[in-house]
Amino acid sequence: MDIEELKSLADASAKLPENAFFAYRNLEIIEFIILPSCGIALINDTFVSAECIVQEALSLQFD
Repeated sequence: MDIEELKSLADASAKLPENAFFAYRNLEIIEFIILPSCGIALINDTFVSAECIVQEALSLQFD
């Protein structure tokens, strides 16, 4: 995943309703990190760098 795709997901995430969130491998994404190292932070304190993100593992979930 490149930086532009990550920025687009972060922008979309900010516009989601309160009961919706993006997840990666069924874990809530709590932060989209653009700089200095691009990637995502998950609810279990795991960081996944942008180049390791498998797009098929991303999902939109609801509480």
